[in-house]
Amino acid sequence: MASLGACPAPLALSLLLLPLLLLWPPPLASAKLPLPAYIKPCNASAPMDELEACATRHAQEGFPSVVKGDRRYKVPALNPLFIPRMVVDDGQGPLGLNLVATDVHFGGMQNVRIDRVRFDMEKKYAWYDVLVPVASIESKYNISGRILLLPITGYGDCNLTMKDMFISYEYRFNLERRPDGEVYFIPLPHDGFRFNTSRLYVHLDNLFNGDPLLGDNTNKFMNDNWEEMLVSLGPIFSTAISEIVHSILTNIFQLVPFTDAFTGTDKYLPP
Repeated sequence: MASLGACPAPLALSLLLLPLLLLWPPPLASAKLPLPAYIKPCNASAPMDELEACATRHAQEGFPSVVKGDRRYKVPALNPLFIPRMVVDDGQGPLGLNLVATDVHFGGMQNVRIDRVRFDMEKKYAWYDVLVPVASIESKYNISGRILLLPITGYGDCNLTMKDMFISYEYRFNLERRPDGEVYFIPLPHDGFRFNTSRLYVHLDNLFNGDPLLGDNTNKFMNDNWEEMLVSLGPIFSTAISEIVHSILTNIFQLVPFTDAFTGTDKYLPP
């Protein structure tokens, strides 16, 4: 199983997540909402192991409803998630790839398995371990550069599929009292994520202006050397999923007071 930590230094990756643009609008007192019915609260003062068991169980039970989307809580539908544009620029890296994907449909979130949700309320830190059995990207693409010293160019339809994608996502959070008098759980930009996978499959149509011999051989070469391809293409999956998780957390918790999201909160409330 191949693994990859944070994005390699030479890699520049950007995602334009238009469905998630309303991530951090200024919260209004009138915007306060109760916890969604499909998410159950846990006792923040419970021992960490008990809190982990409760949070993991409730996340597993609630995620099928999250996948459907919830406009009231600014959560987009995730099956599939539409991403207008994704860019990988690894021009100086080991692959030397420049890839632009548009009209991206990111699939597989409906089958996510949540293995662990853990909170350290004293240190204000949280962990999520998630398995995506099959994650896929279907899009239009435009590629140029090289793969392992071989030149590559093309545009057309793209399919990237990753099997058994395991992600560990970690972030810090603050507890903030707002003008409405309520305390809110504020997820901070994630500290990092790690992921591994058992296989990456790549297929790019119309490589080299549709030359069938060059195109077929290049697709075969990429799949035979998928672990090397993972260095540049893997962060597309992991960054997209980490942004999805962070946006869901932010969108819900900016509307739901901490005292509604958890029970047993008195000892953690700021002045």
